[in-house]
Amino acid sequence: MKKLMILTVIIGMFLLAIPAQAQMKTVVSLTGSVFDSETRQPVKVRMEAYNEKGKRKAVAGSNAKSGNYFLTGLRPGLTYTIRFVCKAYFSYEDEITIPKTDKYAEYSKDYLLTPKKQGLKIPLAVSPFELHKSKLRAGADFFLSYILKTLTKNPRVKFEIVSFPDDMEDMVANKKLTVTRSKALMEYFAANSIDASRMTSKGIAMIDPDNPLPSEKRAKGKRYIGRTYIVIKEI
Repeated sequence: MKKLMILTVIIGMFLLAIPAQAQMKTVVSLTGSVFDSETRQPVKVRMEAYNEKGKRKAVAGSNAKSGNYFLTGLRPGLTYTIRFVCKAYFSYEDEITIPKTDKYAEYSKDYLLTPKKQGLKIPLAVSPFELHKSKLRAGADFFLSYILKTLTKNPRVKFEIVSFPDDMEDMVANKKLTVTRSKALMEYFAANSIDASRMTSKGIAMIDPDNPLPSEKRAKGKRYIGRTYIVIKEI
């Protein structure tokens, strides 16, 4: 009876180990496309995946015509840093955690890279401010993560934060609002390890000529909020 119990325990441990062993042998892939953040055109770039110990585990290149890439050899349950290498674009990296699985899988993620160009105006795709407010709204961290990563990985870049107002009603109030918004973003970046000497800010009283007020009534709940730009001054 004792031998039977021992044998049962051994078999149980063996069966429990099978999924873990299968997962260790499983390979997964990351696919998607890489585009220019300004033109939305495909970008040819070298991609390198590093594990948590800083060892390079996979390399791939995106296609110049389509931007498509296929990065394979990754292991489920592990975290990788994906680095993008291309002299024409700002250095950038992304951290991804591969879900646990014991079967081959492909995960998809697209990327935008910022061209390394002096004078480039990078619009914040989603406003970090609410209508007529200068305090960073809840969730702003998520929308600012891409530009923050780009600025962090390129410490020599100097830039200006330029903010535009939400309407044309009061130029004095507009100027005060946009100056305060730009300074709020400077404080945010400084609090996230961006050296203050790299930044300047500007508030504009007039509506953004590149993003004018809509001529037609907008959908309910969808309001026009003045755009903010990161303008590259020095590379």
